[in-house]
Amino acid sequence: MLTASPTIKQPAERILKRFEYGQPGGVAITTIVESTVTAAGRVPQVAALSIGSAIVGSTYAQLALVGGTVGELYSVRCLVEDAAGNRFEQDAEILVLDLAFRDAGSVTPGYLSLEAFIQRTGVDEAVRLTDEAGTGTIDAARLDAALQDAQALVDSYLGARYQVPLALPAPAPIPTLTFDLAVARLYRGELPAGVEAKRDEAVRLLKDLAAGKAAIPVAPAPTTTSP
Repeated sequence: MLTASPTIKQPAERILKRFEYGQPGGVAITTIVESTVTAAGRVPQVAALSIGSAIVGSTYAQLALVGGTVGELYSVRCLVEDAAGNRFEQDAEILVLDLAFRDAGSVTPGYLSLEAFIQRTGVDEAVRLTDEAGTGTIDAARLDAALQDAQALVDSYLGARYQVPLALPAPAPIPTLTFDLAVARLYRGELPAGVEAKRDEAVRLLKDLAAGKAAIPVAPAPTTTSP
């Protein structure tokens, strides 16, 4: 079962994390009673993830988050009160990763984001799959490369019948196929049987999509005819 996806933050970033509460009793939220940040202790010498400022709307609270240590997972809790004195709590996870390897001008969203990959595996498994240096943290550059390679393979098949890259969000089962191919890419040696089977099944489905034996809810690429 999928858990909530962590929000990825770079260490030098200031991000705004919004917590939505709605108005269960039709009464507006008025106050943030308490907001806390707790580090999971995944890495040594953890720097604080701090709450820089906070604002409240009638249905939400928003915290500005700064700092943090690469590789650390932080739990952020926000407790609010409405005008009737009712209290509501929301929690979120913030995962600090170094994405400096990316060229901000060239990176575009893909069929499966880093956050979505980590949501599917969990942080511990993402560390196991990517951490060749033994740092105990997710190697974001290695994971990003695997996702790009997986998407390129998906597009190499889909391009026979569809206009690629597909418009986002990509329809099912494309994110799952991308995930299964990316996981396989992260292994250096022989694949575990389960991983190999999922990779092979993904390739079989892609071949069927390319041949028109299967379909996704996307219009086929326009055909060109010679004059």
